[in-house]
Amino acid sequence: MGTLPWPPRDAFREWLGQRVHPRTLRDYMLYYDRLAARYPGGLPLGAVQELARQKWPRYVVRKVAQYLWATGVISLEEKARIEYLARAPKTLEAPRAPRVTVEELRLSLSRLRDARYRLAYLVMYYSGARVEEAARLIRIAGELEELPREQALRAVGYVRLGEAVRVAMHYNRGRKRCDHLWLPHWLLEELRSHGLELSARALSTYARRHGAMPPKLVRKLHYQLMEELEVDKEIRDLIQNRPSGLSVGDIHYSRVLYRADHEYEHHILPYLEQQLNLEGGD
Repeated sequence: MGTLPWPPRDAFREWLGQRVHPRTLRDYMLYYDRLAARYPGGLPLGAVQELARQKWPRYVVRKVAQYLWATGVISLEEKARIEYLARAPKTLEAPRAPRVTVEELRLSLSRLRDARYRLAYLVMYYSGARVEEAARLIRIAGELEELPREQALRAVGYVRLGEAVRVAMHYNRGRKRCDHLWLPHWLLEELRSHGLELSARALSTYARRHGAMPPKLVRKLHYQLMEELEVDKEIRDLIQNRPSGLSVGDIHYSRVLYRADHEYEHHILPYLEQQLNLEGGD
């Protein structure tokens, strides 16, 4: 593919409007129109890297690629290639942050004597949840009911996956969304039996005062371990609810979600259990 086709403007605008703030949508469409007028026959891939030096053209190109993939116009490999070409120049030189270790997490767990905070750290480790998402799961765990897979695409509840579960959260906080969390079944049952109350602020404060690793590093550790397993980036980002341009209504969504179910149950969860090696499972 030498040229990236422009999607139908109205359809693209409607799709994008479901993902960004209205004010941001106006900026996107302003630059979309400029690029489409400049390259009426489609965007030559040879021009993408030069355009990527500017923020908004870079953003538009990436969103167009995500839309075209979500609607089946281009393949996943073509989408990945375009996103690579449209990366920010500074990412080529950015130094890698130090890696987080499982030993640091074990030490932190030993310092968390309050069951609420220890369970929250386990939720973040096994699911890759943000601290706010872990706190919410702990609060609502007792209300969750088991659901069929199809129903969990829209309703709040959980799907049983052997020794694992996928909790359908459908929890959005502005730009950050949390559709699903994957974790061990035993951990969900422990949350349900406790009926705990927890706030994200209280967890962060408690961790700081007791010398535990910052909650955001637990999420980073979870991602690192999935990288070690060579889990596809598409699956990693879905499991951690990272922005990817993919949403519930897209034609690829169910397929990717069920791939994530299989990957988590058969590969990710066993590896996380092995790495943490907690006696007695909790």
